[in-house]
Amino acid sequence: MPTVDMSAEAILARVREASQLRRATLALERAARAAGIENGRVVFRPGARTDLPRFAEPDASHLLCVDLGFAAEEASCGLAINHEVPTLLTFGACCEEVAARLRSWHPERPVALVLEAPLSMAFRDGNPCRRGAFERRDDKARGWYHGTGAPMLLAARTFLARLRQVPLAQDREVTLFEGFVSFKGERSDHRADAIALRDAVRRGHCRVHEVPGGQSILEDLFGVPGAPVVLEPLPGTVG
Repeated sequence: MPTVDMSAEAILARVREASQLRRATLALERAARAAGIENGRVVFRPGARTDLPRFAEPDASHLLCVDLGFAAEEASCGLAINHEVPTLLTFGACCEEVAARLRSWHPERPVALVLEAPLSMAFRDGNPCRRGAFERRDDKARGWYHGTGAPMLLAARTFLARLRQVPLAQDREVTLFEGFVSFKGERSDHRADAIALRDAVRRGHCRVHEVPGGQSILEDLFGVPGAPVVLEPLPGTVG
């Protein structure tokens, strides 16, 4: 077993080295920005139930809620950013707006992204299956692999892959949650769904579903294990 020098002098030396390295890193980052060089990227991590309190406080975090659409020309995406009035955008414009916010916000402030689209998959005996009881209610099913679920999973993959390519001055961690606004009493527009997702996080107006053993698209895309929890707005909070 290797020996480690843990004397007071050695510890102080390590602290000084770390401090010097941090100052050098910051100096390099400033020089890179001044030269127009941006080597950072978006780093996604799957959101857990325990992460939610961190994003409930609007003065301490940024929140991006996207009711994702995937249409050739229609403005099919509802986007709610922090306390701002939600907007209705095309898929491409929504990607660009989210990317612009990530580039402009201070890197030390936590950011959460809620996407209303399947972000994980489940299989049984090699075949697709429900991820949990939340995907079925009475005689209605909203599975990730059938109906609108499969194309929205493709939309989410495309959306996240594009954000990953956004050049940043330094790495920006984004905590990812899945939104699930499927069983609504009445039809609502995309902006109303985005507001419901925002309230789910900021006010706790949601059911939280975990997907144990789910195969996350984050792992497929970026090698990041773990499926984001699913946030389902409470009945009566949509529309």
